[in-house]
Amino acid sequence: MLLQFISNLLSLNIPWFVDLVLSNLFYLFAFYAVMHIFMAGKGVLKGFVVLCLMIWFWMDFAAVGGAVLFVGGFLAVYYISKMALLIFAEATPQLKQKLIIVSELQFIGAFVLYNLFFV
Repeated sequence: MLLQFISNLLSLNIPWFVDLVLSNLFYLFAFYAVMHIFMAGKGVLKGFVVLCLMIWFWMDFAAVGGAVLFVGGFLAVYYISKMALLIFAEATPQLKQKLIIVSELQFIGAFVLYNLFFV
């Protein structure tokens, strides 16, 4: 999707953008509302653009690389393992100060293991 967006942006394909906006009104408002909540009303448009670009990037990465990211099975493995690992890390004094690093390593581990063993 990101590659389609860039291609249509470079060719100034205005009807494609109109169709994109009108076909995805719910997602536009939902993502904007989520970013408004996360950003506390400051820099919402910038956060919204970054969110959309990252979702499109991950969708293209999954399509090109064959990796699975936005499916129910992966999300179930991801969230269950995240809760278990973060509860363990919060209870361990050495890991309590490094929760962000633990969370990122858990994502990478869940992503690699799911795509190796379940796809």
